[in-house]
Amino acid sequence: MLSLGRIGDILPKTTGNDQNYILNLPLEKINCSICEKDDTVIVARGHSDMVKCRKCGLVYFNPRPTMAALIEYYNSNSGYLPFLTETKGGAAPSPYYGKVLKIMTELTGKSESILEIGCGYGNFLFYAKQQGYSNLHGVEPCSEAAEFVKSKGIKVKKGTISDTNYPAETFNLVMMDHVLEHTPNPSGDLKEVARILKKGGIVSICVPNISSFSSFVQRDRWVFKSFPNHLYYFSPKSMENIVKAAGLELVELTSVPFHSGNVDKKILSDMRVPDFLAKRALPFILKNNWGPSILCFARKPK
Repeated sequence: MLSLGRIGDILPKTTGNDQNYILNLPLEKINCSICEKDDTVIVARGHSDMVKCRKCGLVYFNPRPTMAALIEYYNSNSGYLPFLTETKGGAAPSPYYGKVLKIMTELTGKSESILEIGCGYGNFLFYAKQQGYSNLHGVEPCSEAAEFVKSKGIKVKKGTISDTNYPAETFNLVMMDHVLEHTPNPSGDLKEVARILKKGGIVSICVPNISSFSSFVQRDRWVFKSFPNHLYYFSPKSMENIVKAAGLELVELTSVPFHSGNVDKKILSDMRVPDFLAKRALPFILKNNWGPSILCFARKPK
């Protein structure tokens, strides 16, 4: 068994209460989720190497935990469950949710049949319900979280999107809010989303941005670099590639500060950049798609 004292040398930041538990999760070797090839360059060596696909630019951990190990991890008090529980009954980030719902509704002209993949404790779905949206559904691998959302009157299926077997063309709107980086097969999941979306339907995807200013500056200390909950790391280009590979049309892609607080502002402050320059730098960072997160909207062709 590896010494706890060496964990900092072999792993990036981990999300779990028991580091030995994480170190002993069974791993499996995988190919690129987009290209389905094993042609990578190592970005960082460790317990699991961080690699970059030479063809499409997708960055991911390889090897990574098996599907069974990941399901256990998300349901374990030694793994991700305590961190997920922190969001239970928390205040919904309504400005973000409101913006996403508004854009999706405007793009489709629809305000019903919404599916959230990785719904957690249901904050987004509860917000949508409060705003008058109807026919709400969720998918969540954590049994405790799924049962909590179901107890509030929203239909939830336990497991991953590949487990659900929804009929084709069921939903007008699909929400994937910082989920795709967690999934063992993001390309396969997006193809399933394309299948269950109605023609003209929209999926909203938000993921960490590996090409961000914060990633460049923080490097191994990057706020989103965490194993084994974050398996994949997207750039604007690799996000565009995976969306198109799923048969979806990219409608809009931009970088945003959502879900990372004021990380760029803090970095600039730590670098002692004067406030008047920081105020100019922050919009410049977002404009060039260097923000901490990527937000994109994709449509199923009509």
